[in-house]
Amino acid sequence: MTDPRELATLAVIDWTLGNACNYACSYCPASLHDGSIAWPPLARVTRFCDRLVDHFTSLGRELLFQFSGGEPTVYPTFLELIRRLHERQCKVGLISNGSRTLRWWREAVPALDQAVLTHHIEFVDRDHFISVVAELAARIRTHVNVTMLPERFDECVAAAGRIAAECADITLTLKPLLIGFGSESYPYTHTQRETISRTSFAIRRTRPIAESRGPMCITYDDGGTETRRPADLIVAGQNHFKGWECLAGVELLAIDARGDVYRGLCRQGGRIGHIDDDAAIQFPTGPVTCTRDTCHCATDLMTTRYLSTRG
Repeated sequence: MTDPRELATLAVIDWTLGNACNYACSYCPASLHDGSIAWPPLARVTRFCDRLVDHFTSLGRELLFQFSGGEPTVYPTFLELIRRLHERQCKVGLISNGSRTLRWWREAVPALDQAVLTHHIEFVDRDHFISVVAELAARIRTHVNVTMLPERFDECVAAAGRIAAECADITLTLKPLLIGFGSESYPYTHTQRETISRTSFAIRRTRPIAESRGPMCITYDDGGTETRRPADLIVAGQNHFKGWECLAGVELLAIDARGDVYRGLCRQGGRIGHIDDDAAIQFPTGPVTCTRDTCHCATDLMTTRYLSTRG
């Protein structure tokens, strides 16, 4: 069989630029939206980006910078940053609430390769959100997450249905919420869990959709394979990989709002360094053995992992 370590050539830099957001959702901890951490100066960010490009290029990997927050689009020099990365032949994506104006998005899209737009039912202007989704989906790979607030569950399902009906060439997921964005799921009913896991939408296609990092190929001991979504594994409780080898650090690096660098959002293996450390950081070149009971973050889940057969 092919070693799973040979299958992926993409390295994802998941960068939380800051913790300022124009929303304050009830399920989001204040520390993720209150703006208590200052935005990093553009010069610091681009200097470290250049080092990341040099390192991962030397490993034969293509880079995808995925920016989040807070709300990354309110970073004052965000457009300048993504244009610079685009010029360096990097892929650029973001996770956003989609609230910026259509004019702003039209300026941003030439430097973007993909976008994840998250529908937050407590704050969203749905008409505007749908307009932004349609604008981006006509140009780039666009995924929509609809966060499923249990007490407004049916509204969330209806919103997802409208988005799917009005926006072509997107993918869409009903996203289960974790308490405090930790490892424990909200107390969804059995029916709600079934809805999250089994609901699919007929979305109009006008062109082939570029491959995403989202769908995962699972290879079983008997050689059989299955494609699953991260949300499916989380809802089904099939996200336990303690003792497995994981390529976090090789396929994925995570940078938090303070500039600290980790292998993944799970922080497995501990802090690697800081964006100001420059050459002092020794980037991982091999897997790390997972010691966590649960892998609860979709970005981490999409990293290649395998159960070693070594004694």
